[in-house]
Amino acid sequence: PERRAGDRNLPIIPNEIYLLILEDIAPTSGRLSPEQVDIFINLSLVCRFFGNLCLPRVFEYVEFAGFGDQTPLAARADFASRGLALCEHIAAKEPLALALAECVKVCHLTNW
Repeated sequence: PERRAGDRNLPIIPNEIYLLILEDIAPTSGRLSPEQVDIFINLSLVCRFFGNLCLPRVFEYVEFAGFGDQTPLAARADFASRGLALCEHIAAKEPLALALAECVKVCHLTNW
């Protein structure tokens, strides 16, 4: 990524250094903790390069957790409609939904 301080160019940091820093924050060998997910979401907003590195990690593991029989019907319907909407966007081949779906390595459906 381009680095600037005001109108002055700063020396370029090799991409490999960024990769090492991200690996230190969250090793690629494991699932991100909720805190690491927050960190990677924030980093993804810094620039396109960080977004391309961080967002795939955020969406590697996706869980759709139902509510079981203890949750009011209205809450279950709202959650189901959001899950259905995502599936419809993927089925419609919308670019953003497809990009997200390509990042998913593990998907769990629980309490349905």
